Amino acid sequence: MSLTLHSRIGTPSTLRALRFTWLRLQSRADTASLADPLESARLRLRAAAEAEAELEERSAALTAEIAYLDGLEDAEVSSLARELRVLVGGNLKDPRWTRLFSTAPSELVKPVGGPVQSLHIHHILRTMAVDGDYASLSARRDALDAAREAVEATETARSSLGGPLMAAQLERRQALDAAHRVYNRVKPQLQLLFDSAALIRSFFPPSPTSSVEEAEGDKA
Repeated sequence: MSLTLHSRIGTPSTLRALRFTWLRLQSRADTASLADPLESARLRLRAAAEAEAELEERSAALTAEIAYLDGLEDAEVSSLARELRVLVGGNLKDPRWTRLFSTAPSELVKPVGGPVQSLHIHHILRTMAVDGDYASLSARRDALDAAREAVEATETARSSLGGPLMAAQLERRQALDAAHRVYNRVKPQLQLLFDSAALIRSFFPPSPTSSVEEAEGDKA
């Protein structure tokens, strides 16, 4: 039996332990008064864990969207490079080529978003916007501009989750610590009521899950 919860015990096992002990306490008239703090701690921890998970899932979904949009942007860069290569007759030393591509297009599109790619794309867009040599490629520029805007809007949306996610992680950790403290007060409270060690043990669940499961179910 686990009569105390140590700091290494994470959220999933803590929630189960709180629920088990709450059920045992509230089922008896002589211990019912000890039950409410456990349920309050459990509800707080569950809400905090759900809020954290929601933000993590939203961030992961936006990351997937960024990867998709980055692929569309990469395709626009490649299309622009192909048309420009035709325009310069395959001469990659032509100033019209080198003004846009200081690095090979294939290298430019390797990362998934990020500041370096953003700088390159904005350079291409600015150069094409003011240089008449690229007038025939205006449709390609517009398509690339739209692709870049889509990537940046989604990156901004993901970045906006950073602060709330940090706050949610802190609240979950604080709720977990508080839950441990509430749970760990139950044993000495029961010892004031009962002399039977077997009865006291019956208020607590079997030992929590393995440390491997805890590591998978919780973050530091």
